[in-house]
Amino acid sequence: MSFINQLNILFNQLRNIEDNFAQNSLNLLENSNILASFNEELFYEELLNFELPAQYYNENQFGEYNITLFNDIGISIQLYFMDSYLTNIHSHPFEGAFTVLKGQSVQSHYKFESTRKQSEKLEIGKLTLTGSTKLSKGQCSLISLDSIHQLLRLKKKNITLLVSKLRPIDNSQFFYPALKLSSTSVGHDTSRKLSLLNYYLKNEDTNIKTKTKKLFDKLPVEDLIEIFGHIGQIQSGPYRQLIQTQLLEKIKTTDLEIYNYLIEHQKYQLGIKKKFDTLKET
Repeated sequence: MSFINQLNILFNQLRNIEDNFAQNSLNLLENSNILASFNEELFYEELLNFELPAQYYNENQFGEYNITLFNDIGISIQLYFMDSYLTNIHSHPFEGAFTVLKGQSVQSHYKFESTRKQSEKLEIGKLTLTGSTKLSKGQCSLISLDSIHQLLRLKKKNITLLVSKLRPIDNSQFFYPALKLSSTSVGHDTSRKLSLLNYYLKNEDTNIKTKTKKLFDKLPVEDLIEIFGHIGQIQSGPYRQLIQTQLLEKIKTTDLEIYNYLIEHQKYQLGIKKKFDTLKET
């Protein structure tokens, strides 16, 4: 049976789950023939003859490439194609499970204890690493409503299958060791402005420093933190460091405590990358 046909069977089973969606979807993945039926080359041929539903993400919003294969009543099946990189520490507005079709990752789990609310979107507290596990081809993992995790992709090419059910909760970014930010803070308005900034970067606009400053001067600290968390999405090259420096300088003048936490978070992320560099492909 083809890969997409296998997923169609799985999707119908997911729609019949009445409670405990995360655990039950994990059980279905673990007992399916999804991995055995997946062939990357054949999948491309299947996809050409398959009509896609409404997509969960925009084309480049998550991963190098993502595709929603089934999507109805808040339940979806998605594929993510990703290069080797370290994700943000984050939670999700859904529950479900995922399995590795190709590649290898290290998944780290965290817990967050809030001590005070800085604003509607931003909380300060304590973020603690609770454990890490290595995920190889065929292994599955649960995503519960309270899951906070981070993934370090170890291979040059990774393909992940996700099954999920939306829930009425925010997804959040976390910055070690103390910040929680609701990821709804930036929204489409600032995202589009950041995309325009990327356009100027690609065209090597000589006034990029001025354009960046004007954008950052208009944004609240929550939006600045959000952009900091997605700095890797900014066009690579000599200007990325300039933008990051400007961003941190603006945050420093706005809120020194937040600035110090973000500097500590930077060091933490670099430490993770160095720790697992020996496991990554060259």
